Amino acid sequence: MVRALGTPRLAGGGVFRWWGLEVYRASLWVGPAGMDSDDLGAQPFALQLHYARSLSGRAIADESTRLIDRLDLGSTAQRRAWQARMRAIFPDVHAGDSLTGLYLGPTDGGARTDFLLDGHAIGSIGGRTFAVAFFSIWLSPHGIAPELRRALLAGARPTP
Repeated sequence: MVRALGTPRLAGGGVFRWWGLEVYRASLWVGPAGMDSDDLGAQPFALQLHYARSLSGRAIADESTRLIDRLDLGSTAQRRAWQARMRAIFPDVHAGDSLTGLYLGPTDGGARTDFLLDGHAIGSIGGRTFAVAFFSIWLSPHGIAPELRRALLAGARPTP
């Protein structure tokens, strides 16, 4: 993460709860250029989820797809391809596990999102379109948790 973000800094964090139960704690990490929440694909960043409970990887992939569908991002064919790829990548998680999505932004090899489990690489999905759709689950004004979004983006502006 350090190599991709330069000097990473914590932009913000918060807790995601479902029916009052803590599901995970989320942290948004940005580099010195910060992040423009209106242009999620412009700069590299990392979204880290520290799970408070066990979930199957398939359920995480399917719920991610459902939420991307709800946001109406990407084509139907893209969403199905992303779902298949996420199902192949996302492992079952248990309380205490950390799953990180590291968006590498526009690079010579093209934009991609690397996924890490407890800091270890588990797979990648290429493309800016995927990254914007996936991270919009948390970072879009129309995402799943507006209060969590505000907390994550609290310090995302570039450092002076």
